[in-house]
Amino acid sequence: MRDSLHSLGDRIADRYQLTRLLGQGGMGSTYAADDLATQQAVAIKVVSLQQSADWKTLELFEREAKVLQSIDHPQIPDYLDYFHLDTESDRRFYLVQELAPGVSLADWVARGWRTDEAGVKDMAKQLLDILNYLHWLTPPVVHRDLKPRNVLRCDDGRLYLVDFGAVQAVYGNKLTHGGTFVGTFGYMPPEQFRGKAYFASDLYALGATLMFVLTGRSPADLPQRRMKIDVRDCIQVSPDFTHWLEKILEPAVEDRFHSAQEALTALHLPAPKAIEAVSRTPRPVGSRMTIARQPDRLDIQIPPPRLKPAIAPVLVITGLLIAIAFSLGFYLGAILLLLLPLWILAAGPNSRRTLILTRETFTCEWQGFGFNGHYIGSCDRLIDDSASSHLSPLTSPLPAALLGTPFQQRLWLWGLTAAERQWLAAEVKEFVRELG
Repeated sequence: MRDSLHSLGDRIADRYQLTRLLGQGGMGSTYAADDLATQQAVAIKVVSLQQSADWKTLELFEREAKVLQSIDHPQIPDYLDYFHLDTESDRRFYLVQELAPGVSLADWVARGWRTDEAGVKDMAKQLLDILNYLHWLTPPVVHRDLKPRNVLRCDDGRLYLVDFGAVQAVYGNKLTHGGTFVGTFGYMPPEQFRGKAYFASDLYALGATLMFVLTGRSPADLPQRRMKIDVRDCIQVSPDFTHWLEKILEPAVEDRFHSAQEALTALHLPAPKAIEAVSRTPRPVGSRMTIARQPDRLDIQIPPPRLKPAIAPVLVITGLLIAIAFSLGFYLGAILLLLLPLWILAAGPNSRRTLILTRETFTCEWQGFGFNGHYIGSCDRLIDDSASSHLSPLTSPLPAALLGTPFQQRLWLWGLTAAERQWLAAEVKEFVRELG
């Protein structure tokens, strides 16, 4: 048997003998092989620059090799080697990993295998544990291509996550948006079509994978309602698990679970409708901020600020005056200054801030003005920091560990009134006090 790169039986680097083809895709081909030096079964991924349309494939491949070196998890195959070989007409790059046992979920389902709700929940737990590990690495790692073909299942139900070809390393605890389109249709959330990936993007892919196992059909072929997979029309599971699947498959990233730990915690809890979800203190008059208080969770949503009617024309007129003043000698600067207030008017009202605290973690997200921030931390740090914090509730009412420096906190709290800041401070302080 032969594909465009190798024949079975070929010996690579005088060490690895290919035994079977495991898969082919845009990133190249993957083979099972015998390591003749150690007598170990390995998996070898090979990518050819000759077949690649540009250098982006090589960039992704090298990124995968770099990230895999830092991963040490029992359900992710170990990284073993990385090298390249040159021929007269080609340069090929090779990545060698431990060969994981099991068969892909795609093949299990194709053979007619099915499982019940308890079995699917166990799969969800295993994959969430793996994702939680990846998202807590330094730098964090977003897989970006979790799907049935990349999840291997053993006969005893143990799962392995493979193929990190679309991996995104996240530096500085903030997601980067390089605009590279990677992923698999049906399993990608909407934001990945725009070249963006968050921790919640892996969660959507996990939910879509579970739907495939439950239905035997690609998520792209499932019925939808309002641009969202109609879970209730597709499967018959408990109401609580139905709600959980609907949450993890929300098209809007801000409506999904924000972390693997949050999704894991919710998997074992009743649906929110069965839990009191109100704040402990009254909402300030006229406030649009929402605080939902539950026994083990605090959800805070800060909507886009309202621009006062007089601000909009002032911004536009100011920009025009500055542009006119510099138009004779600084045309480019004038154009930029003119666009600045328009950008503020267009992007500012679309900003959105979310803060979620559970007993284990806190998650902060900030979206607006074309920028996105995502930060996750341990509540142990939050409790310690809160105990020693003496910040004014009118400037930075939240512990520094929660949102970073006082300047970052002021940015996050932008647009809130003094009453809203005091309300927010009181709720967070009470929740953290109960955690401690």
